Amino acid sequence: MKTLLDRNPLDTYSLLQLARFVGLNDYKLKKGFREVVGHTVFGYLNDLRMQYAHQLVCDSSFTIGDVATKLGYSETHHFSSAFKRKFGYLPSQLANKSR
Repeated sequence: MKTLLDRNPLDTYSLLQLARFVGLNDYKLKKGFREVVGHTVFGYLNDLRMQYAHQLVCDSSFTIGDVATKLGYSETHHFSSAFKRKFGYLPSQLANKSR
């Protein structure tokens, strides 16, 4: 299942959908994933998405609004807040350094 998340981090998932995919119930999936990977399923997925966002912000062909939309955020400032929680700085600060 980790491979599925790694390949398609921007897809929308439900816990039940993922549990069915690997043939477990949701409790066993949550418990096992945390034991093996060290994160919750959606914590891991959020980390993947933020790493992808970091790459996109560094790419000068994307605006921060474009990246926020691509990751599914309806408001750019919500994305900026999540980005800052993850990396400790705003995406605009990274974008300014990259350009």
